Amino acid sequence: MRNPGLLVFIAGTLLLTACSNAPPSLTLSPTPPAQTVSATPTPTPTPSFSPSPSSSLAGRLFTQPDFSKIGGCGDVFVYATSPDDTIGVTIQWDQAASTAWEESGFNDSATLPKPEVQVFLVHGSRLSETYCTDIGGMGSVNGQAPAVSGTVEIAVTPDAGGFEPSSHANLTLSDVVFDIVEGTATEQWRIDQLDLRDLSVGWFAG
Repeated sequence: MRNPGLLVFIAGTLLLTACSNAPPSLTLSPTPPAQTVSATPTPTPTPSFSPSPSSSLAGRLFTQPDFSKIGGCGDVFVYATSPDDTIGVTIQWDQAASTAWEESGFNDSATLPKPEVQVFLVHGSRLSETYCTDIGGMGSVNGQAPAVSGTVEIAVTPDAGGFEPSSHANLTLSDVVFDIVEGTATEQWRIDQLDLRDLSVGWFAG
């Protein structure tokens, strides 16, 4: 098991740290609209961010309405972001689309953390324009933290007549927890349940 990264709140500023054994990051490059990450997405966050004075992220519980912009690509990469595009969750399930083509469909569930299923809570700006694109200069990721527990379910169906491994995917996140450190206390931000449906995956930007 890898050690989770931590988001740290110091003197009014949230700092993101990642343990040396944290899973490899995804590569982020700015995106146009939703449904449009690179073949191997990898966020490269800057170490810290400061939320606006009116927002407080500590101890937050996220539900379905907190993530209104969704998209996917890769094999398999999926993202969902908040209406203001500043908070998001990314899910990378390695080789899910390729396996779906080999086996005429792919259905599985994972208990986090799991090396081949990487789930991150991210913070930044214009996040939905950051993933599944090769166009630079759009959104940006300021910080991310890996999930430390929870479950992810996935179902991938190959696109009839499409080019391998083009597919559509459904994902459900349940009780996914991210460790947050505020001062000397550890808090937990949690996604109660998030259903992501009919996402185009198995294609690659560029």
